[in-house]
Amino acid sequence: TDMEFAETLAFLQDLDIAYLHVFSFSKRPGTPAAIMPDQVPKHIISARSIRLSELSNEKKETYRRRLISEQVSLRGVCENVAGGYGTFLSDHYIRGYDRNARSARQLCHITPQSLFRDGVR
Repeated sequence: TDMEFAETLAFLQDLDIAYLHVFSFSKRPGTPAAIMPDQVPKHIISARSIRLSELSNEKKETYRRRLISEQVSLRGVCENVAGGYGTFLSDHYIRGYDRNARSARQLCHITPQSLFRDGVR
């Protein structure tokens, strides 16, 4: 219901988490959920997914800003070098950008200074 979704959203807003893994319900033939009464219309499912994805983006930015302010050391294996940066998925599951990376598969290590693209540098 709308009230249950509002309660869920409020609960998630209060949690100190880095992101949400958001996906929409889709009917699967032969499952009990596929034939339950009072199915939520697709446009409402879509709107709720969008709102949860927005909340996830807010949570992720807050988390990245905290890593910067607390000067948390990040490391990971460089996936690609382009545009002057090596990119890696850090041990904190945040995308890192390392100016010192020279090749893929090398270990990258940064102390984040600022938000950059979808991660930190």
